[in-house]
Amino acid sequence: PGGDPAKAPDVVNCSWGSDNGHLTTFQADLQALRAAGILPVFANGNAGPGEETVGSPASLPEAFAVGASDEYDQVANFSSRGPSPWGEIRPHVVAPGVHVRSSLPGGLYGTSNGTSMAAPHASGIVALLRSVSPTLNITRATFLITSTAVPLGDPIPNNDTGWGRVDAFAAVAALAHPGFIAGTVTRSEDGAPIGGATVAAVPHGGGGGGTTTTGDDGTYLLPLAPTTYDLTVSAFGYESETVWGVVVATDVTTVVSISLTALPTGTLRGRVTDGATGDPLTATVSVLDTPLETTADVYTFTLPAGTYTLRARRLGYQVVTATGVVTAEQVTAADLALLPAPSVLLVDSGRWYNESQATYFRQALDDLACAYDEWPIRHLPDELPTASDLAPYDVVIWTAPWDAPGYIGAQDAITGYLSTGGRLLLSGQDIGYLDYQMCPSPYYRDYLKVYLVRDNAAMWTLEGVAGDLFAGLTITIAGPGGADNQEYPDEIGVADSDSATSVLAYQGDGCGGVRVGTCLDYRVVYLSFGLEGINDRAVRREVMGRTLEWLAADLPTAGLELIPAVQSRISPPGTAITHTVRVRHVGQAGDTDVVSLTLTGATWDVGLSHTTLTLSPCTSETVVLTVTVPLTAGWDARDVVTLTARSSLSPTLVQTAVLTTKAPAPILLVDDDRWYEQQEKYQAAMAEAGLPYDSWQTCPATGPCQPNSPPEEVLRWYPVVVWWTGYDWFRPVTADEEAALEAYLAGGGRLFLSSQDFLYYHYDSFSQQFLGVLGYTEDVMPTVARGVPENPIGGGLGPCPLDYP
Repeated sequence: PGGDPAKAPDVVNCSWGSDNGHLTTFQADLQALRAAGILPVFANGNAGPGEETVGSPASLPEAFAVGASDEYDQVANFSSRGPSPWGEIRPHVVAPGVHVRSSLPGGLYGTSNGTSMAAPHASGIVALLRSVSPTLNITRATFLITSTAVPLGDPIPNNDTGWGRVDAFAAVAALAHPGFIAGTVTRSEDGAPIGGATVAAVPHGGGGGGTTTTGDDGTYLLPLAPTTYDLTVSAFGYESETVWGVVVATDVTTVVSISLTALPTGTLRGRVTDGATGDPLTATVSVLDTPLETTADVYTFTLPAGTYTLRARRLGYQVVTATGVVTAEQVTAADLALLPAPSVLLVDSGRWYNESQATYFRQALDDLACAYDEWPIRHLPDELPTASDLAPYDVVIWTAPWDAPGYIGAQDAITGYLSTGGRLLLSGQDIGYLDYQMCPSPYYRDYLKVYLVRDNAAMWTLEGVAGDLFAGLTITIAGPGGADNQEYPDEIGVADSDSATSVLAYQGDGCGGVRVGTCLDYRVVYLSFGLEGINDRAVRREVMGRTLEWLAADLPTAGLELIPAVQSRISPPGTAITHTVRVRHVGQAGDTDVVSLTLTGATWDVGLSHTTLTLSPCTSETVVLTVTVPLTAGWDARDVVTLTARSSLSPTLVQTAVLTTKAPAPILLVDDDRWYEQQEKYQAAMAEAGLPYDSWQTCPATGPCQPNSPPEEVLRWYPVVVWWTGYDWFRPVTADEEAALEAYLAGGGRLFLSSQDFLYYHYDSFSQQFLGVLGYTEDVMPTVARGVPENPIGGGLGPCPLDYP
């Protein structure tokens, strides 16, 4: 800096690079840095896990390359691998590069992943080494780092982790020639070694010290900088001891052995039983905040006097905690009864790409006192669970923060587990995008019974559907308190309403969660967002609790569904119209039900095809209501009837269906848009003008479609038809629809047609003779529309800005 060589850095951290490891663009620069005694440390790249993925300049012989490891001392999946194009080991070492806390623009802090996070660890070690020895050369510095690294993998070095994970303390200790304190910690009464004791050295005058733990044989070794220390030894169940003024000299080992006196103790013992049967039950019993733990149906702990919290855990039972007060030289009894609960397996699919969100799931399960096992998927495909791995568990919880089961090759595990009656909670914001749209996986539609509506719901608040699993809950999936990682939560739709039903809806519109299992041998709760995104711990617990309760519940013995084909039907005065309602017995584990049917509320003539139905479990029959519209009925007149079904299996089991029959309104709105829904705008205009109308949808704007065009006969019921196609450039108005409109207009109908690309497909006799089109121009993007002056319709209208999606 400033042309002053004395201000040259000792090390340059370079958290950047190109994925092309063959580039030599910066080789001369690196050679110049090394010639000046400056070590260039480079991030190895994030293109792993394939071989020869190291980027440049990390690949260059002059660079010191650093890969990324995770909190489990395993190489990160994304970390680029060697060898370099010149056949050299890459990386040289790895350093923490997963969930590393770092500074962010704007004075903020956050966590991030990447070899760019790992490289600064190695650069910092170089700086530490130079602070101890300012004349340390590059060769010696890199040797200290690689020779003291914790070996990972085999052989050493290798092209995944190089010489291993960096160890800053070991590297500096190897350079600084420390002294040592060593010794053995024993029991004063019999000289037995004490393992797991903490030995802490605090230097006189402040500054850094050191801490270590004794081995099983009670021995310890503590490297320290030369000075004078106070040495304190502590262990559970013993009085702490301090040795004052221990002098540490360079390359000298000072021996300090210490005996600890046991604290006065009492006994805490008890039995573990099944809370439902009273039978003995083997469980893992722990004394929290102590090292004591045993697995048995009868436990005994010797503890210093005090108050302790016991925890008993066994898969398939609720976790139980209890308080025990221990008095010296006395026995305290504390029996533990565990209530049965579902056995749960938590599958963490985020681990293989270092985006695990299992912490939020563990927290919810722990809050519910639920015992569970975990299955982390760290490496693909080797660590994918199979159906037989999932089979022992009553409930499987699968968290997929950014991936999906089918995408990673776990479809057979899912289908195999569910086909044998499994219960599954599946959560993730891109499961639909990946397993329905990008790489279609049959389980998604065949077992989850849903389809993807759109990849991004663009909404981060959901409401529980009334009367169902999450009724009364409002869920927010953004902001602090949760993972705040929901960038593209999927919107889904129910593909099989016989088996699945929506339980969560995005505020405004769209399904964000379903339960699957009606009259099926398996059950699923599928959340098309990540549960980890819920920003309130209590709400996460509630969602998890309700889900587990429903998944683990016995199959119902009674249940009714009334499913009208449509809620409302329209017919001209003087005609009869039929409503069909499907009645289904959904008490899957029950007996035959005799269902009684009644009608109430009708003022028009109505007939019912059946007054009783005999239904076996999971069977259905269709009943028909015939309603006659009076000749005197005016425009938009209507009548409402309620069909009530009562079960013979349970006097409280009653279901109703409300059906509306009406005469045509004076206006028919035909919703024929595609991709972008425009219906609300037309309905708002009708409401503002106070005009009654009926609606007809040819196809949903998004999602699956069964074309449903209004026939000519229906069009003729209406004096006015308003038909729009929105932004549909693909197929606005079919030939058959054009023919129906032509017949409608020829019979004296009135049409308002709004269609941006109609003339591209239909510049023909219909548009010329019935719409009055003389000519038109394509490929024009008008931005403003104005009414034609003095025209009975356009006069005085506009200017109206035109906005396109």
